[in-house]
Amino acid sequence: AINFATQAKDFGVLDKVFVGSVSFVTDGNVKTLGPIAKGIWGIINYSSTLDAPGNKAFVAAWKKAYNGDEPTNFQGETYMGMQVIFQAVERAKSVKPVDIAKVMSGGTFDTILGRFPIRAEDHQMVGPNFFGYIGEQGGKLRPIIATTIPADVATPPPTGTCNMGSL
Repeated sequence: AINFATQAKDFGVLDKVFVGSVSFVTDGNVKTLGPIAKGIWGIINYSSTLDAPGNKAFVAAWKKAYNGDEPTNFQGETYMGMQVIFQAVERAKSVKPVDIAKVMSGGTFDTILGRFPIRAEDHQMVGPNFFGYIGEQGGKLRPIIATTIPADVATPPPTGTCNMGSL
């Protein structure tokens, strides 16, 4: 992403072509690229700007602990993942992976973004997806969420047509 954006900017591509990516719109890329990243669109897995009560509390606690810095997308994603794992360990009353996996499948878990189920059919956590761009907000260049795709649209139920298990 870094090399692509730098070279695309040098050749004027970013001024002429809509650029979007799966893992481009991250806090780390914004920090590294600076103004070059402005206007690039993509999937945003987590942002400190997400408007959810749990996220607001998480961001406030993070800023207090880390001299005013906001959590990055990777820190927010990791925190949510650990929330789920810790809840699963408590429910399983075990740290054995097989015990944890059993309680995760079909369970519902509280995260900083809300309460989300993990489907037993495909072990997929069902939550909204976010799409946005790199722009200025609050005097800072950052990923900005422009669209939220509802969980039922972003993660449709399995149809049973997948044959990967039979390969």
